[in-house]
Amino acid sequence: MKIYSKTGVVMALLAVCMVSGISILESHAVDAGMSLNVKAEEGSSTLSITGQTNNFLNPITILITGPNGMAVALDQISPDPDGTYMTEITMGGNFWQQDGWYEINAQQGHASAYRVSVLIMIADGVAVETSVSESSLDSSVAPFIPSTDITPNLTFEVDAPYGATSIGITGNTDQTNYDITLTVYTPGGNL
Repeated sequence: MKIYSKTGVVMALLAVCMVSGISILESHAVDAGMSLNVKAEEGSSTLSITGQTNNFLNPITILITGPNGMAVALDQISPDPDGTYMTEITMGGNFWQQDGWYEINAQQGHASAYRVSVLIMIADGVAVETSVSESSLDSSVAPFIPSTDITPNLTFEVDAPYGATSIGITGNTDQTNYDITLTVYTPGGNL
């Protein structure tokens, strides 16, 4: 087996290592979930958004869409070490002038258990009194707390002859319950 130390092969190996580690971290908490709570006083121009997640490693994206389906607000927040998160969104401007139901989505990572949404009513650019919640938390799953050593034992070999149109990758890991995703990039950054 020959391994050429070309820039493309090195970048591919680096990408494989980075993606594999991220995939293993995310897969620990796939079944856990998150909650979303939204409160606003009658006539208020401020939405208070709070919640809980069992995965405090990844940021949470809050996306609010108007009745016409257009995005009106976007925020990204990091949960506290205990999994709680909070933010405030100020309503105002042309995006909030349409009366109707606005959808507030909270998403963390790619797993469906980490996507929750609620609807709130906006009239004349301000909130109608609101206190809504949604949860995908599974109470039977303990919060995800990473070990001090989160580096999995992953070894692999790459057979990438210069000028070849395919790459052979074989390997072993001690993480048998988790998927490993390999992504290979060209030197130009393309998949």
